Amino acid sequence: MEKNKWPRQERVQRKERKRVLRGRGIKPAKKPWVICVETTAIEIPGWARAKAETRLTQSPHRVWFRGRNDGRAKILERQDRQAGGRPELTAVEYRMCPVCDRMLLGIEAQERRKLDESGILGRTLPCSITCISPGAADAM
Repeated sequence: MEKNKWPRQERVQRKERKRVLRGRGIKPAKKPWVICVETTAIEIPGWARAKAETRLTQSPHRVWFRGRNDGRAKILERQDRQAGGRPELTAVEYRMCPVCDRMLLGIEAQERRKLDESGILGRTLPCSITCISPGAADAM
């Protein structure tokens, strides 16, 4: 039998937090993740490029996948290790700004998630000082 990864107390706290947010009329924000795989021995194969996240930059030895425990990243890591390489995997939270449609990674994504959950109108607030809605940019 597989052991539960989340202790009971943490699960209860997360459920309670979601219940409180919904009670205040706020939709709880999910935590989407992307994984960066950097290989050293092999170049990124075609199958991996086809399944890669297209909004992030790629190189012959770097590719991004969506999902925190993405199997593609693990397959690519194993292939590089078998070829004698030392692959590096980096998982970070990502979020799209609903105002300017910019992809935010890491700390910026965490701050955006907190802003989204800050109030009923949290998702309409700009992500930064430079955040401009696409329609406003065309008017300038």
